Amino acid sequence: MLGVTATACGTSKAAAPTTQPTTTAATATTLQTIPPASTTSTTVPVPTTAAPVIPPAPQPTAEAAANALVGYWASGNRTTALRVATPQAVTTLFAVPYPSGLAVDRGCTSAFPPIICTFGAPGGGPTNAPIYQLYESQAPGGWYVGSVQIQ
Repeated sequence: MLGVTATACGTSKAAAPTTQPTTTAATATTLQTIPPASTTSTTVPVPTTAAPVIPPAPQPTAEAAANALVGYWASGNRTTALRVATPQAVTTLFAVPYPSGLAVDRGCTSAFPPIICTFGAPGGGPTNAPIYQLYESQAPGGWYVGSVQIQ
């Protein structure tokens, strides 16, 4: 008798790998802010408005201030002119020579500010003669010439 021993032949099933749960450990990262090695500060200037220069001897009327300035200009007296007009007005007017006989008072405006007193050639004078406009300003003590325009 033949005996057959039967052994199980065949392939054995390999066990499927088991997946182990994975654990991820996160570590906290601390960020540190490092200030720059040097800091630069920029200061922006604040615009200021200078108070107007008021001459020391304002006149009782705008026309009186204008006539006083032109009179000082005619005599070449710049120092005294600064008593009734701003440095800007005196510099502008004294930058040109006094035109003897061609700076006649033509009057002042009075309807609304600014008050402007005009001087120039008399009627029938040269047509190319300049016109001098003196802009008057009022201060607590009276009137003074704030600026001059020559046309």
